[in-house]
Formats: sequence, structure tokens, C-alpha cells
Amino acid sequence: MSDFLLIFIMQMVSGRSERNLSDLDSVVSAPTSEYTGPKLYKQLQSKSNKALIKNGITFSCLPGKVNESSRRKVLNALDKVELAGHFMILFRDHKLQYRAVYDFDVECEKLHRITGTGPTVITPLMVEDLYKYNSGKRTFSKILSKTMSMSIDAVTIKNHLWQHPSKR
Repeated sequence: MSDFLLIFIMQMVSGRSERNLSDLDSVVSAPTSEYTGPKLYKQLQSKSNKALIKNGITFSCLPGKVNESSRRKVLNALDKVELAGHFMILFRDHKLQYRAVYDFDVECEKLHRITGTGPTVITPLMVEDLYKYNSGKRTFSKILSKTMSMSIDAVTIKNHLWQHPSKR
């Protein structure tokens, strides 16, 4: 035992009855590894940006009555994803035209398409610009970073990666 604990026990023992000493012995000799009380911490969980992406699709990417059917399809596809991870929207270019929604795999830093048109998988080498969604302004802002992370909500890919119709 540490010196501090011994001093504490000696102070507690001095002037106590035999009954109190036996109670103190049971507390000191009790194993500390078997804690059965309430949990004092919460297991860490990764936060999902699903609600933020739904908000971005509803109010920025596909707003209004004209886009209602497309918006409903995208939102239904997002609802079908059981394990809510981190989602990103793919835009055609800097004009922020919606193309697809992707699930971000943090371990291999790849985006996997959930719904929409675009490549099945997007790697970091394919990305041109990164965007963050501001839910207060309901707009996407360009981020000057080149690294995909959990703080990114939308991306654009390099222009040559889009399939162009062949000219014959």
C-alpha cells in the first residue's frame, strides 16, 4: 500500500470501536477490480452527418417542388443505409450541381456511391475540391484543404473523370 493510504487508514482507525475496525477491514480488503455500480463513462461513437446531408439535399441541392421526386429518391436511399457513417455529396463542378451521395470509408479514405450518377468509388487522387455545409446559411463553402476527413460534406472530382459522349 502507498504511504498516503496507510496514513489515512491509521487516522481513521485511531479512536474507533472494534465494530468500525471490522467495517474498515472489509472495505480495505475488498477487490477493486469488480465494480458493479453505474457506468461512469459512455462508449465513444462516431457522429454521423446524415441529418446535415439530408438538410443540404433538401434546402440547397434539390430544393423546391420541381425537384421533389428526385429529392425523395435520394432521401429514401439515405434512410435505407443502416449503419450511419459519414456521408458526402458529389457535385459536378464548382457550380455545385448535385450528382450523387457517397459513404466515406475513413480507414481506406475512399467514397462508395449510395445513390446518384458518378464513379462507383472515389479515391483522394480523383478529388478536385472539398466543401463544408453551413446549415445556418444553407450553403456549401469551398474548403482550401486537399485532405478528405470527417469535416468535409461535399466534393467535386476532376473534369476528365466525367464520361463524355464520344464524338463520331
